Amino acid sequence: MGCLPDHFAQFKVAKTAFFYIAWAVLMLNGSQVQAANIWPHIKGVGDYRVVVIEGTIQEGDFNRFEKIIRENQGEISTVFIYSSGGDFDEAMKIGRSMRALELNSMVPQIDNYGNPHCVKDEYETIPTPKDANNCTCASACFFIHIGGVHRGGRFIAVHRPYFAKGKFGELSQENAEKEFNALQQRARGYMKEMSVPVHIQDDVLGTSSENILFLDEKTIKTHFWGQIPYIHEWIKNKCSVLSDSERIRLDNYDQKILSGSKIEENERSDHDALWKKQEKESGCGVEVNRKRRIDAYEKYFGVKPDDTAGYDFSKWTEAAKYYEKEFYKILSEESFEESSLWKLHFLTRSAANNMPNIHLADLPENPRVVSSISLASHPYPSDRFHAKLIEYISSKWGKPEIKEGEYFWNHNNISARLKKEAVAEGALLIMKIGKD
Repeated sequence: MGCLPDHFAQFKVAKTAFFYIAWAVLMLNGSQVQAANIWPHIKGVGDYRVVVIEGTIQEGDFNRFEKIIRENQGEISTVFIYSSGGDFDEAMKIGRSMRALELNSMVPQIDNYGNPHCVKDEYETIPTPKDANNCTCASACFFIHIGGVHRGGRFIAVHRPYFAKGKFGELSQENAEKEFNALQQRARGYMKEMSVPVHIQDDVLGTSSENILFLDEKTIKTHFWGQIPYIHEWIKNKCSVLSDSERIRLDNYDQKILSGSKIEENERSDHDALWKKQEKESGCGVEVNRKRRIDAYEKYFGVKPDDTAGYDFSKWTEAAKYYEKEFYKILSEESFEESSLWKLHFLTRSAANNMPNIHLADLPENPRVVSSISLASHPYPSDRFHAKLIEYISSKWGKPEIKEGEYFWNHNNISARLKKEAVAEGALLIMKIGKD
């Protein structure tokens, strides 16, 4: 089985036409290498769901990755990879599944000194590695990354796959040549499958396992950045609303506004009209990409995504337990994010693949004691999900009163209201629990 070094220690850097070449010293400490840490990262109501692959790629990681994708029923959009290498064949399996599932791929950025850069954004939507030493993308990481249908990040280090120490060295020279050539052909075939240009294939396979080639920015931006070409051109053709001249005008207006220059009333009106057209384009692109992922999920797993599969509807009624409970007691028992605004305090827990987003709030006159509870479903819940949620709540709290499409329950002196709302994240089912 092909392997790739999982980490390297010291570099001697020399510039070439396409890459920075570094001498890599493989550090072998005799300890057993742990499998990659793979987990879903879900923020807010679940409109932003990604998978993180962190650490050394090992046999079995593909199965763990696939399990998370299945559990999230077509809602995963992107895979973040923070890895310095590992099992080549396992990396190829993950990369192929990403391409088949129409998933995006992200690796670290580069700072001003050329080092890999992994920093949380203000809202913590972008996941970072749990171990800062994993902020890299080298070796097997490259073979996963190229499977993405939309690729981002600028730190990529490559070399050819090789055999783990052991049986390969015990082969005869003749058999070793056959095994080595077969491994090279598997790697070349996979890169061809992922539309990696031949000259880059040659550079990767021509670099020994003791060396590392760092892809430069021009190579990354030309071949491993943004959507893969045919998808980009297809969506552009499908969703384009602005003409080339309108796009130029809009860019000019935006530059004026950003620079603080005066914009005339007729220009402002034209800008607003063009902006609405651009929003229409963006909305079309988002919907096309969403449908692509749903269709890809069904084709890959042989079943349509089902947002009720494995879902724990009991979390909606159990949330009533937080009412009038003190914040410190809740935080001592469960994990919530605490925040405040003016004189109000909040506890929030992001959604998971099988439970809702929960938001708890107090009142100024009774600080840090829960006075209202809000729960929100994932975006665009299916009609089946809606029906099953109402059925479950009714089984616990009795038959609801229905007014203008909203559902009302009263249970143990607490009232609850469920309705479908259009918000920035998409249509959501939102339930509010509290006193009348």
